Amino acid sequence: MSLANGRPYLAIPGPSVMPDRVLAAMQRPSPNIYEGELHAMVAGLWPDLRVVAGTVHHLAMYIGNGHAAWEAANVNLFSRGDKALLLSTGNFGIGWANAAQAVGIKVEVLDFGRSVAVDAGRVEAVLRADTGRRIRAVLVTHVDTASTVRNDVAAVRAALDAAGHPALLAVDCIASLGCDAYRMDEWGADVTIAASQKGLMTPPGLAFVWFSEKARLVSAGSDLRTPYWDWTPRAAPDEFWQYWHGTAPTHHLFALREALNMIGEEGLPAIHARHEALARTVWAAVDAWGAGNPAIRLNVADPAARGRSVTSVRLGAEDATRLRRWTEAKAGVTLGVGLGMGSAEDPGADGWLRVAHMGHVNAHMTLGVLAVMQAGMVALGIPHGTGALDAAVGVIAGGGRRKRGLTVRLQINADNFVKRAFCHEPQCCRAQGVKTGRPGFDDCGNDRVRRDINQVHGGLSCHAPQRVDLFGHGRGQTRHVEGAVRADQTEIKVRRVKEKADSRLRAGKPVAQAVTDGQDGALSVQGFAQDTREKAGRGLVGQAGAD
Repeated sequence: MSLANGRPYLAIPGPSVMPDRVLAAMQRPSPNIYEGELHAMVAGLWPDLRVVAGTVHHLAMYIGNGHAAWEAANVNLFSRGDKALLLSTGNFGIGWANAAQAVGIKVEVLDFGRSVAVDAGRVEAVLRADTGRRIRAVLVTHVDTASTVRNDVAAVRAALDAAGHPALLAVDCIASLGCDAYRMDEWGADVTIAASQKGLMTPPGLAFVWFSEKARLVSAGSDLRTPYWDWTPRAAPDEFWQYWHGTAPTHHLFALREALNMIGEEGLPAIHARHEALARTVWAAVDAWGAGNPAIRLNVADPAARGRSVTSVRLGAEDATRLRRWTEAKAGVTLGVGLGMGSAEDPGADGWLRVAHMGHVNAHMTLGVLAVMQAGMVALGIPHGTGALDAAVGVIAGGGRRKRGLTVRLQINADNFVKRAFCHEPQCCRAQGVKTGRPGFDDCGNDRVRRDINQVHGGLSCHAPQRVDLFGHGRGQTRHVEGAVRADQTEIKVRRVKEKADSRLRAGKPVAQAVTDGQDGALSVQGFAQDTREKAGRGLVGQAGAD
């Protein structure tokens, strides 16, 4: 029996869900294209689109999809034989490189694989090695729609500046604009490209290219652009028809106008927060499923490098394809294929799928997708861990903030007291100015954070949901830490580490891992296999994991 009858849900990364208001805006007769309402409406599109991209600079619009935006950027930025440096983190980076090579541009591809973000250090090294300054522009995807890797655009700009290289920076925001935060001018991008069918919630058919004054001046010498692709008259037309080099895409423009109205009503900060919450909801569910089946995992391990508009998930060969077919046929939910994720062992990428949460998507839609996916796993006999829906609901119930336990690493010396503690992850509290990577909290760059972290007696404040270690002191005992710990602004009580550790030491048992529950903050205790004294002699007792 199929339960798919009803309104279907297309949970693929473009075309995204079309809001009813956007669809209704298109239900109208063709307008006068020579004067009147259409002209007045179009005049308001350009300022709003600049706000969405975070720029005050030029904008050209094309009738086309994301590939058209690639073509427009390529032929305006380069002349035949010019060199581009393409930073690839997935299928769409390679696609942009192929499009550039097809029109005569020489492309050097710096490939970072399909599961990690661009390494700005490697980019800087390549740019420094380009002593002849042959690289005309660096091309990078903000979020690759296939791998779902998100790149740090500002870090790439910093690499260009550190190398003292004059190359332009062009960014593909097709999968991220209107979903992930993006600030073209602040982050130093010279060119940004996007399309209408994803975060902008408009049917496929409009392509956008924002470009800086520097890029406009450089483009004047390009010998690849034709009158149709030339962005100059489109950005500053003398006549209305020049916006599109011909007849305006009238009904797409009405749709876009309504979509931008909706974006303005919600506000970009709220939109970015919503996408952050929905992404974390999906991640929480996949992590829980993966706890019961090692074949199930998120493609991108580092949360900072994951796009907030779409998530790539591995289930194992055949299982992803089986699940996609089941969810569509039995429940009316269409999931994205594992585009560009094929391998020698899985050439058809049947072990991969993508869950989109971009554009006009809310909590019940995302929770519904996850519930249907779990139903499919049950029906198909795909092994999976329990608690996925509870984990997802927990993110939503917490206002989009994922409740996490506090990872505690206790270092105990031969006299059995906590010697030191430190942060393990380089992104921990970065926004608060904490410099990490070295033992201790002496490297904190923020007075308030330093004060909070060092006052372990009364409580420890963590301002980011990463690993934080407890600093204790006192001879012959394990200093207990009791107080409020904030992770993702969720207060978690860390209770009586002293009693948990000391009671096991007195009993001659291995010192326990102290793991906060993440729901109520209660500490659980799990013994280690090795002897306590052996560990204490090395100065390391154990580490707790957080999730």
